[in-house]
Amino acid sequence: MALSVKVRDATGKVIYERNKGDLAKTCGYDRIAIYEDNCWYDGTFQAQVYPYSVEYESVTQSESLFFLGGAVFQSTIPVLSAEYTVVNAKNLDLRYKSYGLASGRGPEISSDASRYTWRLTDLPALEDIDHIPPGAIDPARLAITPVRFKLEKYVFDGSSWAAVGESLLQLYEGQYLANGEPRALPGAAVSHEAVRACFDDVRRGVRYVAIEVGLGRWRPYSARMTQERGFGDCKDMATLLVSRLRNLGLQAYPVFVQTRQLLPIDPNFPEFGFNHVISVAVVGGDTVWLDPTCDVCPYGELPLMDRNVDVLAGTPGGGRLWRTPFWSSQANTRGRITDYHVAADLSVTFTSELAATGVFAQHLRRVLPTLNNDETRSFIEDLYPGAGKRFAVQSYELRDVEALDRPVIVYVKAVLFKPARRIGHVVYFAPFDLVELSGFQVVNLDDRAVAVNTYYPETEFDSVNVSWDTALLVDSVELPLDDSLFYPFAEMCMRASGDSTELRLALTRSYHVYQIDPSDFSEFDSFRKRLKDVSSLHVKMVVR
Repeated sequence: MALSVKVRDATGKVIYERNKGDLAKTCGYDRIAIYEDNCWYDGTFQAQVYPYSVEYESVTQSESLFFLGGAVFQSTIPVLSAEYTVVNAKNLDLRYKSYGLASGRGPEISSDASRYTWRLTDLPALEDIDHIPPGAIDPARLAITPVRFKLEKYVFDGSSWAAVGESLLQLYEGQYLANGEPRALPGAAVSHEAVRACFDDVRRGVRYVAIEVGLGRWRPYSARMTQERGFGDCKDMATLLVSRLRNLGLQAYPVFVQTRQLLPIDPNFPEFGFNHVISVAVVGGDTVWLDPTCDVCPYGELPLMDRNVDVLAGTPGGGRLWRTPFWSSQANTRGRITDYHVAADLSVTFTSELAATGVFAQHLRRVLPTLNNDETRSFIEDLYPGAGKRFAVQSYELRDVEALDRPVIVYVKAVLFKPARRIGHVVYFAPFDLVELSGFQVVNLDDRAVAVNTYYPETEFDSVNVSWDTALLVDSVELPLDDSLFYPFAEMCMRASGDSTELRLALTRSYHVYQIDPSDFSEFDSFRKRLKDVSSLHVKMVVR
């Protein structure tokens, strides 16, 4: 691979040059890899005087058209001109499609039998907007698919999604366990418990480690080898799991995924650009999606990166576009039960039990086992807004971090630094002090034309009990009025009750969508303002 960079001043004069040897080299992805022959070169290119331009050129040689993919032309800075050329010693038969360009504008294209060149000029910088859903802003880019090509003994066809799936399945033939080839058996008598046992066995018994060189980037090792050596990458683990499930008599298939951080699949333009493989099975009429690389996912629960995305299932009839399940707000929950106690001197202590399921539980299970004692305490304190400033965590306890079939529980005891506020005969108390608005809930909506990313549907609830020392002599209490607000994308409900001995309040808020569309911004603004008002409410206790 050849690579060169030139930084020019406003007149076009070269200020300095860099080549491949001057740049930092990184190979692999963010997953564990013993060896990966895909490498990146990074550097910072600046000049002391504005304006200046950065001109770079790279040449890559490859023996496989799998690497084509295409090119992204647009960046966070304006692009004056861009050119992408594909050269082959043999005649090329390519399909290509441009995205992210204004209507009526496309790249200038020149081609002959063995060379294609695409050119674009004067592309504006991409806007830097907070909380953008994946694919909401499509940069000016080019997708390229070879219609037909060979790699070693395999022949690949990119003419349709069915053909892409059939081509990829060639790489899996002969790699399953004995009797693990596709069979048209209904598997109606196979229980979810038996499937769960297969999933747990692969998930626990195979460590994720990738050795991806040449064809190994796409072709799995044999399921028997993965089983015997106890490690493999996503396609190795999926192949072993599919084998086990087929040996139970189930219909089970590998599924090719472009995870959520990538651009979405175009149903009208087939490509080979998948970065992950999972499994799907039909169990008693239910479609069950399984990602054995997720060691914090319960049976039947996918990680966020696999959820609600288009995928290509490798069925016996070829590739079939499918969509992984939508995650309901009831599957992702964060709930706190907090008991405050106000002493006679108005000092306040509290205990709080946080229970998490779904995405947040996966996050806790992934992070907590990696931390030492000090890091764990710091992490727990960060779960409660104001820790270290408004209150001190005295102790904490973790429960069911490894029990995937139960919520993760975080239990804390804490003391507030300041006493409850008293003015005359009235004590004021904020019951929802632990409620914190997330970044997407406070994002600026002015002149925003792009959807707001809520990341995933979720329900959060806070159940608060407030008690006090009998020596405090509370005569009466003044509670906020019950409140609720319902929209198709979200809802909020607050309830309050109590007497002269104890207060009970509950605040629930749910987001039912992965993003808030601009057409809903007016209602979204009303919703978040009401939620902010409710979460900052005070109760009043009249004392003698």
